[in-house]
Amino acid sequence: MSDLRSGLDARYVVLGGGAGGSLLVRALASAGVPGPVVLVDDGSTSIDERVWSSWRPLSDGPDPAVSTSWRRLLIATHQGERDLGLRHHRYVAVRGRDLRAATDASLQMLSGERLKAKASAIREDGDGVVVCTTAGELRADFMFDSIGLLPARPSTGGAWMSFEGWEVESAQPTFDPRSVRLMDFRVPQHDGVAFLHTLPWTSTHALVEFTRISGSTAPTSGESFLRTHLDRTVGADGYRVLRHEEGVLPLRPHVHRPGTARCLAVGAAAGMVKASTGYGYQLMRQDSARLAEQLRDGEELSGLRRRPRHRAMDAVFLELALHDPATLATSLELLFACNSADLVLRFLSEATTLNAEARLVSSLPVSPFVRAALRTLTQCSGPRPTQREQDGNGAAGTVLSTAPHPSPVVRGRRTFGPSMPLTIPAMVTTGHATRRGAGGVGSR
Repeated sequence: MSDLRSGLDARYVVLGGGAGGSLLVRALASAGVPGPVVLVDDGSTSIDERVWSSWRPLSDGPDPAVSTSWRRLLIATHQGERDLGLRHHRYVAVRGRDLRAATDASLQMLSGERLKAKASAIREDGDGVVVCTTAGELRADFMFDSIGLLPARPSTGGAWMSFEGWEVESAQPTFDPRSVRLMDFRVPQHDGVAFLHTLPWTSTHALVEFTRISGSTAPTSGESFLRTHLDRTVGADGYRVLRHEEGVLPLRPHVHRPGTARCLAVGAAAGMVKASTGYGYQLMRQDSARLAEQLRDGEELSGLRRRPRHRAMDAVFLELALHDPATLATSLELLFACNSADLVLRFLSEATTLNAEARLVSSLPVSPFVRAALRTLTQCSGPRPTQREQDGNGAAGTVLSTAPHPSPVVRGRRTFGPSMPLTIPAMVTTGHATRRGAGGVGSR
């Protein structure tokens, strides 16, 4: 640590060992940012059994944390099933144990360490940051918070995603390990949009999840839908449930990243979860890469700048999910029917041009989306930021936070599949295992 300024314990402190914190550590190592880095994680919730799923461009190259990938996606409605072949993307799954191993390798490259401790407060002191933990105080140049410790402005609009998933094992080959059933809308569409999601590990082992997006924070029981689906496709006596999970997650299109010039939120705490899909892994990875580049090049920290039009479109899609779920299900099927799957995935990744987005939107029914857009107009302008929030600067000695914010509750272990993943940093888990999968729709 001889290259550090006097009195510092690390150059960077990262709070949280979930997806948000882990991806930032890996990005710092990939960008060649000098360490040391301390990753603070209290170890209260192991990520080893979690799974994050998302789509990934082939141009991104290999990722050692990716355990499984698929080149086919399926979408099913009452009109039939559509097979979506992917040319420039792969749908991928990242297991928590593999992400942890890749993060530990990055920490070694950064001359860093994983500190088992609980962070309780953050303050800026002169030209540095002090993080108070159960293992003592840490002083650093910069601090990145993925556990929701930094104070956040209230978000506007949005909905809730509730899910229940089973990891199942069948007695006979049942699942197609080449294809992910991304969304199966052949379930009742009331009180929000609902679908089934199937992530096949092998022909006899899969994660099947029921997801509903609605305006209610109450958990939605998916047991009857899961049992009916599996009894029909596998047979009532043809499978056993290995593990079970359920939870409720917030989907917020207008989230303002908390932080200052030296202390910044990352991951889900920074709004890096796409509200219209619940996927966050890819956005978190892109945001982490941008932050690492800015640190390496000595630029002002801003991370990934998500365009207002994408947040506005998220709000419209959520509005349809709440008030016209049948139209939303039909619209998503149309979106894939009239456009290449790769283009739609780029659109959902916020990586398309205005011209491409105009072409995609033209394949959707006009009237329902116009009505939904009009309903969201009053939600698109949240409270105006204070001058301090606009400047992004905290005064010396300012206490930024003293306790983490409340977080959604998830029961069971969560796998990120077609909805939203367990990537909300301070998420509380109270698990029970009957034998079902470690996740489902969650942190994608």
